[in-house]
Amino acid sequence: ILKPGMTVSCEIYYADLEDAWYVANDCLEKEGGKYYIFVMEKKRWARKEVGIGPRNNHHTVIYGNFTKGTEVMRPRNPDLAATDRPAGHQ
Repeated sequence: ILKPGMTVSCEIYYADLEDAWYVANDCLEKEGGKYYIFVMEKKRWARKEVGIGPRNNHHTVIYGNFTKGTEVMRPRNPDLAATDRPAGHQ
């Protein structure tokens, strides 16, 4: 805890990314060293492998074949089976 008269030294890292897609960290599922997200595809939720890039405490940059407006779901909903998730749940 900082108190009056104390100092701190810090560094700030940032990246200037163009055309980057990112998701909330809790939308990522990690299994066997690979990362996955659930996306809406043909009115069903599909598990898709993604590459990951820079991340912070809240979001992670992802790489893959996505388009603007792709619906993404958080994978840790215990009421839904991982292979068949109904539309409308996010």
